[in-house]
Amino acid sequence: MTPKERNLSDIGLIALRHGVTRHDILNRHGKRCPKVHAARKAVALHFRAKEHTWTQIGRVVGRDHSTVMFWAGFTKPSRGCGKLKITAQLEDICAKEKRPAKRSKRFNGPNITAFEER
Repeated sequence: MTPKERNLSDIGLIALRHGVTRHDILNRHGKRCPKVHAARKAVALHFRAKEHTWTQIGRVVGRDHSTVMFWAGFTKPSRGCGKLKITAQLEDICAKEKRPAKRSKRFNGPNITAFEER
């Protein structure tokens, strides 16, 4: 199975779990309903948990990286604070799926105590 086929398979499984089609998730002019939005968010966070960058996820789903960040509920991280939010969301997903959260150096942001003083 090629990486592209594996990615599409993962998207198909997430779509099935959310009761939508893979086409609904990948289509540019698709449905705008809570089910599809939840499925798109799950796709973005799934690939982020596999340590893909936002740009790589965008290439997989045929969108710009900023669109994928919007699906996941993020804007561009500022001063490392977004990294903490990503880590928290990944830990929530892992807790729901009852598997340990995978830690990576990428999610260990800078010490933000200096930024909290402002």
